[in-house]
Amino acid sequence: MKVSRLLNIALLLSFILSDANNSLYAKQLKLPEQSTYLDKSKWQEIAGKSDYSENFKEFKPKEKKNKSARTKNRDIKSSKQILLFLKIILIVVIIGVFAFVFFLLLKHFFNFFEEKVPRRKLGEMVENLEDDMHNADFDFLLNQAVEQGEYTLAIRILYLRIIKQLSDKNYIVWKREKTNGQYVREMFNQNTGKQFALITTIYEQAWFGNNNIDQQLYKKVSGGFNEYLKQLV
Repeated sequence: MKVSRLLNIALLLSFILSDANNSLYAKQLKLPEQSTYLDKSKWQEIAGKSDYSENFKEFKPKEKKNKSARTKNRDIKSSKQILLFLKIILIVVIIGVFAFVFFLLLKHFFNFFEEKVPRRKLGEMVENLEDDMHNADFDFLLNQAVEQGEYTLAIRILYLRIIKQLSDKNYIVWKREKTNGQYVREMFNQNTGKQFALITTIYEQAWFGNNNIDQQLYKKVSGGFNEYLKQLV
Protein backbone atom coordinates (compact mmCIF):
# COMPACT_ATOMS: atom_id res chain seq x y z
CA MET A 1 0.00 0.00 0.00
CA LYS A 2 2.84 2.42 0.82
CA VAL A 3 4.49 1.67 -2.53
CA SER A 4 1.24 2.41 -4.38
CA ARG A 5 0.82 5.75 -2.60
CA LEU A 6 4.38 6.71 -3.36
CA LEU A 7 3.87 5.83 -7.01
CA ASN A 8 0.73 7.98 -7.27
CA ILE A 9 2.50 10.93 -5.62
CA ALA A 10 5.40 10.58 -8.05
CA LEU A 11 3.07 10.59 -11.10
CA LEU A 12 1.23 13.67 -9.83
CA LEU A 13 4.50 15.49 -9.22
CA SER A 14 5.71 14.56 -12.70
CA PHE A 15 2.55 15.95 -14.27
CA ILE A 16 2.83 19.26 -12.38
CA LEU A 17 6.47 19.68 -13.35
CA SER A 18 5.69 18.89 -17.00
CA ASP A 19 2.95 21.50 -17.13
CA ALA A 20 5.23 24.10 -15.51
CA ASN A 21 7.96 23.37 -18.05
CA ASN A 22 5.53 23.82 -20.93
CA SER A 23 4.41 27.21 -19.61
CA LEU A 24 7.99 28.31 -19.12
CA TYR A 25 8.90 27.17 -22.62
CA ALA A 26 6.06 29.17 -24.11
CA LYS A 27 7.20 32.32 -22.29
CA GLN A 28 10.76 31.85 -23.48
CA LEU A 29 9.62 31.57 -27.09
CA LYS A 30 7.26 34.53 -26.60
CA LEU A 31 4.32 32.75 -28.39
CA PRO A 32 1.20 34.90 -28.84
CA GLU A 33 -1.76 33.92 -26.75
CA GLN A 34 -4.57 32.29 -28.82
CA SER A 35 -7.99 33.83 -28.69
CA THR A 36 -11.21 32.77 -30.35
CA TYR A 37 -12.69 36.24 -30.03
CA LEU A 38 -12.91 38.36 -33.25
CA ASP A 39 -13.39 42.11 -33.08
CA LYS A 40 -16.79 43.19 -34.52
CA SER A 41 -15.36 45.98 -36.69
CA LYS A 42 -12.83 43.58 -38.23
CA TRP A 43 -15.56 40.99 -38.95
CA GLN A 44 -17.72 43.57 -40.73
CA GLU A 45 -14.71 44.71 -42.75
CA ILE A 46 -13.93 41.10 -43.81
CA ALA A 47 -17.55 40.17 -44.45
CA GLY A 48 -18.15 43.29 -46.53
CA LYS A 49 -15.31 42.48 -48.92
CA SER A 50 -16.39 38.85 -49.44
CA ASP A 51 -19.06 37.64 -51.87
CA TYR A 52 -20.59 34.32 -50.94
CA SER A 53 -23.50 34.41 -53.41
CA GLU A 54 -21.68 32.28 -56.00
CA ASN A 55 -20.13 29.86 -53.56
CA PHE A 56 -23.26 29.00 -51.61
CA LYS A 57 -26.69 28.06 -52.88
CA GLU A 58 -29.86 28.60 -51.01
CA PHE A 59 -30.43 25.68 -48.75
CA LYS A 60 -33.82 24.07 -49.07
CA PRO A 61 -34.59 21.30 -46.66
CA LYS A 62 -36.08 18.20 -48.18
CA GLU A 63 -39.74 17.86 -47.59
CA LYS A 64 -40.48 14.88 -45.48
CA LYS A 65 -43.41 12.79 -46.50
CA ASN A 66 -46.06 12.97 -43.94
CA LYS A 67 -47.41 9.54 -43.21
CA SER A 68 -50.50 10.94 -41.60
CA ALA A 69 -51.24 12.97 -44.75
CA ARG A 70 -50.97 9.86 -46.91
CA THR A 71 -53.24 7.97 -44.57
CA LYS A 72 -55.73 10.81 -44.64
CA ASN A 73 -55.71 10.89 -48.46
CA ARG A 74 -56.25 7.14 -48.57
CA ASP A 75 -59.19 7.42 -46.17
CA ILE A 76 -60.71 10.20 -48.27
CA LYS A 77 -60.37 8.07 -51.40
CA SER A 78 -62.01 5.10 -49.68
CA SER A 79 -64.85 7.30 -48.43
CA LYS A 80 -65.45 8.60 -51.96
CA GLN A 81 -65.60 5.05 -53.32
CA ILE A 82 -68.10 4.04 -50.63
CA LEU A 83 -70.25 7.10 -51.35
CA LEU A 84 -70.18 6.30 -55.06
CA PHE A 85 -71.25 2.72 -54.38
CA LEU A 86 -74.11 3.89 -52.14
CA LYS A 87 -75.23 6.37 -54.80
CA ILE A 88 -75.36 3.59 -57.39
CA ILE A 89 -77.44 1.40 -55.07
CA LEU A 90 -79.78 4.31 -54.33
CA ILE A 91 -80.22 5.01 -58.04
CA VAL A 92 -80.98 1.33 -58.74
CA VAL A 93 -83.54 1.25 -55.90
CA ILE A 94 -85.22 4.44 -57.13
CA ILE A 95 -85.40 3.10 -60.68
CA GLY A 96 -86.88 -0.16 -59.37
CA VAL A 97 -89.53 1.69 -57.36
CA PHE A 98 -90.47 3.86 -60.34
CA ALA A 99 -90.64 0.78 -62.59
CA PHE A 100 -92.91 -1.01 -60.10
CA VAL A 101 -95.21 2.00 -59.75
CA PHE A 102 -95.31 2.39 -63.53
CA PHE A 103 -96.24 -1.29 -63.87
CA LEU A 104 -99.10 -0.90 -61.38
CA LEU A 105 -100.39 2.20 -63.14
CA LEU A 106 -100.16 0.48 -66.50
CA LYS A 107 -102.00 -2.55 -65.18
CA HIS A 108 -104.69 -0.35 -63.66
CA PHE A 109 -104.95 1.58 -66.94
CA PHE A 110 -105.60 -1.56 -68.99
CA ASN A 111 -108.00 -2.97 -66.39
CA PHE A 112 -109.90 0.29 -66.43
CA PHE A 113 -110.39 0.14 -70.18
CA GLU A 114 -111.02 -3.59 -70.23
CA GLU A 115 -114.40 -4.47 -71.56
CA LYS A 116 -116.82 -5.03 -68.71
CA VAL A 117 -119.68 -7.45 -69.18
CA PRO A 118 -123.03 -6.30 -67.79
CA ARG A 119 -124.25 -8.36 -64.83
CA ARG A 120 -127.23 -9.80 -66.68
CA LYS A 121 -125.13 -10.84 -69.62
CA LEU A 122 -122.48 -12.26 -67.30
CA GLY A 123 -125.10 -14.43 -65.63
CA GLU A 124 -126.27 -15.68 -69.03
CA MET A 125 -122.70 -16.49 -70.05
CA VAL A 126 -122.18 -18.56 -66.90
CA GLU A 127 -125.50 -20.39 -67.42
CA ASN A 128 -124.43 -21.30 -70.94
CA LEU A 129 -120.92 -22.19 -69.80
CA GLU A 130 -121.66 -25.93 -69.78
CA ASP A 131 -122.65 -25.87 -73.44
CA ASP A 132 -119.00 -25.43 -74.46
CA MET A 133 -117.15 -25.78 -71.17
CA HIS A 134 -113.91 -27.10 -72.66
CA ASN A 135 -113.42 -23.95 -74.74
CA ALA A 136 -114.67 -21.44 -72.18
CA ASP A 137 -112.51 -18.60 -70.88
CA PHE A 138 -112.78 -19.26 -67.15
CA ASP A 139 -110.23 -16.59 -66.18
CA PHE A 140 -112.15 -13.82 -67.94
CA LEU A 141 -115.51 -14.84 -66.48
CA LEU A 142 -114.05 -15.25 -62.99
CA ASN A 143 -112.37 -11.82 -63.06
CA GLN A 144 -115.58 -10.19 -64.26
CA ALA A 145 -117.62 -11.81 -61.50
CA VAL A 146 -115.14 -10.85 -58.74
CA GLU A 147 -114.79 -7.24 -59.98
CA GLN A 148 -118.55 -6.82 -60.00
CA GLY A 149 -118.93 -8.36 -56.54
CA GLU A 150 -120.85 -11.40 -57.84
CA TYR A 151 -119.14 -13.80 -55.44
CA THR A 152 -121.82 -16.50 -55.61
CA LEU A 153 -121.49 -16.54 -59.37
CA ALA A 154 -117.69 -16.66 -58.99
CA ILE A 155 -118.00 -19.80 -56.80
CA ARG A 156 -120.10 -21.49 -59.51
CA ILE A 157 -117.44 -20.63 -62.11
CA LEU A 158 -114.75 -22.17 -59.89
CA TYR A 159 -116.80 -25.33 -59.38
CA LEU A 160 -117.41 -25.74 -63.10
CA ARG A 161 -113.70 -25.27 -63.63
CA ILE A 162 -113.04 -28.19 -61.28
CA ILE A 163 -115.56 -30.32 -63.22
CA LYS A 164 -113.73 -29.48 -66.45
CA GLN A 165 -110.36 -30.39 -64.91
CA LEU A 166 -111.69 -33.73 -63.62
CA SER A 167 -113.03 -34.47 -67.09
CA ASP A 168 -109.69 -33.56 -68.73
CA LYS A 169 -107.88 -35.92 -66.32
CA ASN A 170 -110.43 -38.68 -67.05
CA TYR A 171 -111.56 -38.90 -63.44
CA ILE A 172 -115.17 -38.40 -64.55
CA VAL A 173 -117.21 -38.60 -67.76
CA TRP A 174 -118.69 -35.19 -68.21
CA LYS A 175 -122.20 -34.75 -69.61
CA ARG A 176 -124.38 -31.70 -69.34
CA GLU A 177 -127.37 -33.64 -68.06
CA LYS A 178 -125.45 -35.27 -65.20
CA THR A 179 -125.99 -34.14 -61.62
CA ASN A 180 -123.33 -33.22 -59.09
CA GLY A 181 -124.22 -36.34 -57.08
CA GLN A 182 -123.31 -38.53 -60.04
CA TYR A 183 -119.90 -36.90 -60.26
CA VAL A 184 -119.39 -37.47 -56.53
CA ARG A 185 -120.12 -41.18 -56.97
CA GLU A 186 -117.69 -41.39 -59.89
CA MET A 187 -114.99 -39.86 -57.68
CA PHE A 188 -115.76 -42.12 -54.72
CA ASN A 189 -112.81 -44.48 -55.29
CA GLN A 190 -110.34 -41.74 -56.22
CA ASN A 191 -107.73 -40.35 -53.83
CA THR A 192 -109.31 -36.91 -53.92
CA GLY A 193 -112.91 -38.24 -53.84
CA LYS A 194 -113.66 -37.10 -50.27
CA GLN A 195 -112.31 -33.62 -50.96
CA PHE A 196 -114.44 -33.36 -54.08
CA ALA A 197 -117.53 -34.41 -52.12
CA LEU A 198 -116.83 -31.64 -49.57
CA ILE A 199 -116.28 -29.07 -52.33
CA THR A 200 -119.56 -30.11 -53.95
CA THR A 201 -121.39 -29.62 -50.64
CA ILE A 202 -119.89 -26.12 -50.18
CA TYR A 203 -120.79 -25.19 -53.76
CA GLU A 204 -124.41 -26.35 -53.45
CA GLN A 205 -124.86 -24.43 -50.17
CA ALA A 206 -123.53 -21.29 -51.83
CA TRP A 207 -125.40 -21.63 -55.11
CA PHE A 208 -128.72 -23.16 -54.02
CA GLY A 209 -128.84 -22.03 -50.40
CA ASN A 210 -129.51 -18.34 -51.10
CA ASN A 211 -126.66 -17.45 -48.77
CA ASN A 212 -125.13 -13.99 -48.82
CA ILE A 213 -121.53 -14.55 -49.94
CA ASP A 214 -119.33 -11.58 -49.09
CA GLN A 215 -115.74 -10.96 -50.12
CA GLN A 216 -114.23 -12.44 -46.96
CA LEU A 217 -116.21 -15.69 -47.26
CA TYR A 218 -115.44 -15.90 -50.98
CA LYS A 219 -111.70 -15.70 -50.30
CA LYS A 220 -111.91 -18.67 -47.94
CA VAL A 221 -114.01 -20.74 -50.35
CA SER A 222 -111.96 -19.86 -53.42
CA GLY A 223 -108.77 -20.66 -51.52
CA GLY A 224 -109.97 -24.21 -50.87
CA PHE A 225 -111.18 -24.65 -54.47
CA ASN A 226 -107.89 -23.44 -55.93
CA GLU A 227 -105.89 -25.75 -53.65
CA TYR A 228 -107.93 -28.68 -54.93
CA LEU A 229 -107.31 -27.59 -58.53
CA LYS A 230 -103.55 -27.63 -57.88
CA GLN A 231 -103.77 -31.27 -56.84
CA LEU A 232 -105.36 -32.12 -60.19
CA VAL A 233 -102.66 -30.50 -62.31
